[in-house]
Amino acid sequence: MTQAANKTDLHIHSTFSDGSYTPAGIIGLAAGLEMDAIALTDHDTISGIEDALRAAGGLRRPIAFIPGVEISATYKCSLHIIGYFRPDNYRNIGEFIDIMNRERDIRNLGIIDRLNGLGVDITAEEVAEIAGKKVFGRPHIAAVLVRRGFVPTLASAFNEYLSGGRKAYVGKRSLPPGECVAAIAEAGGLPVIAHPSQTGLRLRELAELAKALTANGLYGLEAYYSEHTKTETEKYLKLAGDLGLQATGGSDFHGDYRKHVKLGSGRDNNLFIPDGVADKMLSALRLR
Repeated sequence: MTQAANKTDLHIHSTFSDGSYTPAGIIGLAAGLEMDAIALTDHDTISGIEDALRAAGGLRRPIAFIPGVEISATYKCSLHIIGYFRPDNYRNIGEFIDIMNRERDIRNLGIIDRLNGLGVDITAEEVAEIAGKKVFGRPHIAAVLVRRGFVPTLASAFNEYLSGGRKAYVGKRSLPPGECVAAIAEAGGLPVIAHPSQTGLRLRELAELAKALTANGLYGLEAYYSEHTKTETEKYLKLAGDLGLQATGGSDFHGDYRKHVKLGSGRDNNLFIPDGVADKMLSALRLR
């Protein structure tokens, strides 16, 4: 399978959170791969959506573009919820996102304070400048560390300072999954549990969580994912079917920050998302 064979990718990050491609750059890359449907799902921000919509609107060969956002939830494990929206209603989640952004700002300043205490003299202004936008995250802090010569590579910045348990790591306060799912649903979106393998939950625990979240409006489970093995994909497809949820999927593309994951094709061309996944989502959003 070649990279261009996959026509759908519903998990993509841009420079507005922790990706290296601009929203317009992502649209251009997807167009070059002749993709049919993509979603921009930056962490805790919808700021890049308008640029992506504008770029998608100028394509000769149309791409179905779905506005999205990836929200971190508080749980006993790492749990992310993706919300998918219509182009005319994605702003409805803005107030909820503002709450998340305030928490992100607190975390970023905490990381920078810890770095300063370790003799790594960088400022929030430097990080915001290199990010190019108001919302920034750990990859942008890592980029400043590389630019200033404190570490040789982005990977070493995380290994030494920014990953969980490292010298300057600060956890991020987030909201319960039920509240995140409900906020997305109430804003007119479709909530989905992202990369279930990364939660570390046993299948029974994940099933209990997903079943409980259906009461809050849970739409789907990201069964197709770059880091899933074939066995994991089959396991999550069955779980989604058993619970009456839709199976969704995406690469979790971050550009140069995760070079091993390619748009549309995942890791080493291991990702294939059936066309029906996007078709069902577009229908549920009343976009098709």
